[in-house]
Amino acid sequence: MKSIYILSRLRTCIEQVVGRFITAYTLYWIPDDGTDFFTLLVDGKIIICMEIEYEQYSSLQEKGSPKLVDYSSCTTNDYIKGLSKTHRIKFEVAREMCHKDMNQ
Repeated sequence: MKSIYILSRLRTCIEQVVGRFITAYTLYWIPDDGTDFFTLLVDGKIIICMEIEYEQYSSLQEKGSPKLVDYSSCTTNDYIKGLSKTHRIKFEVAREMCHKDMNQ
């Protein structure tokens, strides 16, 4: 149940940036004390990089409510410029999964 709550709160942060969306895949996630950094592919069209801060820790394993601190976005065409082959493959797999989700 905790993971469903965290995903729901992450969805809320994504919606603050792009509005309504169908699907999002995490390309990178860097957890830190009280703050997480995400790079997400949203609806197979846009990349958003978000910094999310957690208001408080309920316990050692459970983070409190997330708050969007900062973000940037770009098109997928701009994002793939300069990616290594490994990162490009990861991106292409995520984009294919987005397209499948959106066509169901």
